[in-house]
Amino acid sequence: MDLVSIIVPFYNVELYLHDCLVSIMQQTYPSIEVILVNDGSTDGSRCIAEGFCRQDSRFKLIDQPNSGVSAARNTGLRHISGEYVVFVDSDDWLLATFVEILLENIKAENSDFVCSRLAYFNKERNQSHIYGKAFQQAFIEGREILQASLIVGDVPTPVWAKIYKVSFLREFQLTFKGGIVNEDTLFTSLASLYARKVSFVNEVLYYSLERAGSISRSSYQRLLRDMDVALSELKDRMCDAEAFHGNNEAYYYARYVKAMLYNLLQAAQRLTYREYAEIHSYCFNHTHYSEYSKWVRFLPVYHRVFFYISYAKPLLYAALRVLNKTGFYMH
Repeated sequence: MDLVSIIVPFYNVELYLHDCLVSIMQQTYPSIEVILVNDGSTDGSRCIAEGFCRQDSRFKLIDQPNSGVSAARNTGLRHISGEYVVFVDSDDWLLATFVEILLENIKAENSDFVCSRLAYFNKERNQSHIYGKAFQQAFIEGREILQASLIVGDVPTPVWAKIYKVSFLREFQLTFKGGIVNEDTLFTSLASLYARKVSFVNEVLYYSLERAGSISRSSYQRLLRDMDVALSELKDRMCDAEAFHGNNEAYYYARYVKAMLYNLLQAAQRLTYREYAEIHSYCFNHTHYSEYSKWVRFLPVYHRVFFYISYAKPLLYAALRVLNKTGFYMH
């Protein structure tokens, strides 16, 4: 049987790690190895991981000093033995058939990676919602893949809820960029730039836990700064691959605006007005958000509406707070 490697980086997640690893242990496809990368945890997470390693020989624990999720995933990639690889966040969980269904699909379609549907679970509100719309095609090929990623269509941004061919990742030396918090955006976009075929499974097989946490003004400033870094590198790689032209160019600029707008909306939803105002100023003064305004026409109508509202700082803040009162929340 083909071996599937599952990489789980973790840092101080003792409240969630057990349920995540149980969902992996219970996979109906048995030929897996689970690479647990302890990223310098200081709570009881490592003890939980050790317990699974003692209980199940398929689980292997690797320790490293705290270096961030990108470094932890890259550590995992250096230690895998499988023909296929899955990335799982340590507070998420898989349906028992996740590996079996996606592996069957990637082999049948001979795709470079396969995506399943995913859902977000909000513990505070005790409710879940499915991410995005149902996939429109069984597979896509060639230049369609990058475009689907740029418009956040059939290729979702998260690196999880997917299985990748290890040979594909190694062929194009795909790893995670360290030092930024938008590593998923860059990794998925680059995988979509180089992939020859991507296939889809229209079943929700992956659940991601939404945790509000403590997000400060400085955190959002870093999100905006790091997104600019990630998307700037993507542009350079697209140019190197002679893929920065036509619709790809238009969709790239639209994706840049959408990514910055998303963080502005999140800041308006979660921060005080004074904190949000600082993020708003940073976005307009230190990114290409307003510079790329002419490309907004390639975004859906509701994104265009929010974009134009964003020029009125108080109005965007008020709009998000009113929407929150009606039950609308951004994940």
